[in-house]
Amino acid sequence: MGAIISLQDVNFNYEKTKRKVLKGVNITINEGEFVVITGPTGAGKTTLCETLNGVIPNFIKGDLTGTITVDGLDASKTPVYQMASKIGLVFQDPDTQLFGMTVEEDLAFGPANLGLSYEEVMRRVER
Repeated sequence: MGAIISLQDVNFNYEKTKRKVLKGVNITINEGEFVVITGPTGAGKTTLCETLNGVIPNFIKGDLTGTITVDGLDASKTPVYQMASKIGLVFQDPDTQLFGMTVEEDLAFGPANLGLSYEEVMRRVER
């Protein structure tokens, strides 16, 4: 099994700021690996995740350098709707999710909006 996620020398600072939130990040995650990203508030965990799903730089602007690859796609150049079929984001606080009232509803949102059957959506949520 090869790398499913790869970040090479990734740097990022938000628009109108000079402080680098991500500085020289290098990560390789192979298919089947389980990875936990931890750190204090403001350490850049959410920023890192938003580079993986393409929200940065497509919606949140700033200075992004380096290479971010998710399942063979360049996350910085691939439209977010295409990245949604490869990677998702669930927040640590189950009361502050993106679309639904539960983690399960948020997990189902992406696959359901890709036109998958109810059975397939539920299979992915349970996985």
